[in-house]
Amino acid sequence: MIKVKTLTKEKFNEVKKDATKPSCELNVLSGTKNNNGSYTSDVVVGFKSKNDNSSGLNSYGIATNSTVNYNKLDKLTVTNNGTYTISGYVKD
Repeated sequence: MIKVKTLTKEKFNEVKKDATKPSCELNVLSGTKNNNGSYTSDVVVGFKSKNDNSSGLNSYGIATNSTVNYNKLDKLTVTNNGTYTISGYVKD
């Protein structure tokens, strides 16, 4: 924590640095899974949690590639067959 105090007519102003990194967790929200673990329907993936206990979240998003994308999506629907890596991003 960084503290900055200025004295102005006996008043103190305090500025605190947020050193807590935000975090998130994704979850499958809906989809039909068969016995071997593959989905046989569209799959909806969304945030199970988005957290920043200090200053709050400024931006967030979900994407199917490795490019950081703060698109404000809370969920993403996968409709095509294939293997996907879905990433969640949060920033304060």
